[in-house]
Amino acid sequence: MRSPAERGHAARVTEIGLLIALACVLGAVERVLSPTALVPGVRLGLANVAILVALMRYGPKAAGIVTLGKLLIIGFAFGTVIGPIGLISATGGIAAWGAMSALSGLDRFSMVGISIAGAAAHVVGQLSAAAVVTGSATVLSLLPVLLLASLPTGIAVGLLSRLLSSRISRPVLSAAEG
Repeated sequence: MRSPAERGHAARVTEIGLLIALACVLGAVERVLSPTALVPGVRLGLANVAILVALMRYGPKAAGIVTLGKLLIIGFAFGTVIGPIGLISATGGIAAWGAMSALSGLDRFSMVGISIAGAAAHVVGQLSAAAVVTGSATVLSLLPVLLLASLPTGIAVGLLSRLLSSRISRPVLSAAEG
């Protein structure tokens, strides 16, 4: 029979695995179904719901695992893991994870505030990587518009994350442990 600590660890690993799966499904659906935006690169960032939930429930390490899992799985699924698109995507994702992780330890930021910071960091990371990849700073001209777009997208992702977090209870997983 497993100890309570072992069962707790198994539940944590299971939930993080489910959050990686959720991030991948949301990311793939958004990538396939997103309408062509008026401004290139504007997406809601639904996969970040799973990353933010992991961050708030388990901390930066778990959120980093969900981020990297999503980047690799989506990258392999769409054939972009190696190459400029993969680099730009990874840079945005890691920048968002870093910003959200830094703010998550501070009591004065809500889940929505942390999400907005992550969305803004994602934009800065992606455009910086795009400037390096293209060898041109011209892409940085999109920065004001995309930073402005990161406000409503960050709010939406933060609210969805808060809703999902409120619906996940720890006893649900403990029942599955047997």
